[in-house]
Amino acid sequence: MVRLLLIFATIFFLFSCGNTKPKKTTQPSTSAIQQPTPVAPIQAKGEELYPSVPTDLIRSLATNCDYIDYSFDHYPVSMNRSEPQDIKHTLMQISAQPALINKDCPPIGRMLFYQKGSIALEARVYYSEGCSYFVFLDNQKPVYANFMTASGISFFKDVIGKFKKLTTQQ
Repeated sequence: MVRLLLIFATIFFLFSCGNTKPKKTTQPSTSAIQQPTPVAPIQAKGEELYPSVPTDLIRSLATNCDYIDYSFDHYPVSMNRSEPQDIKHTLMQISAQPALINKDCPPIGRMLFYQKGSIALEARVYYSEGCSYFVFLDNQKPVYANFMTASGISFFKDVIGKFKKLTTQQ
């Protein structure tokens, strides 16, 4: 029995080591950014009240945004991102699909996108069970709404989890 297991393990090892081709990775373009197609929002409920944020605006932010400030409604912390790859990562969290607005979902905070010290775009962040989208504002009024991508959902899940740990430890 031991010999049979040893033979099986050896064969498995030999076959698993046979693939020596390096994986080809692609980096997103730094000159332009494309909005990824979202995973279908399985639990999304609500109405499509606003159109999707224009792709040209996202591209402009990818090129010109130099700072993103996050503030949260129920946590005594804020955070920001200023590295170009972090800003592009944040922009990749905005799906191309217009969000369905659920009146039962409260916002958790907001994001401010800055260009040369001025606010270029403001968004309210909605993240809770069954709600994961951004509502973009112009003069404090909603004008666009987009779902979060899986990357955005993962990001806010991680951030909120860390904030909850911080507040329970104090």
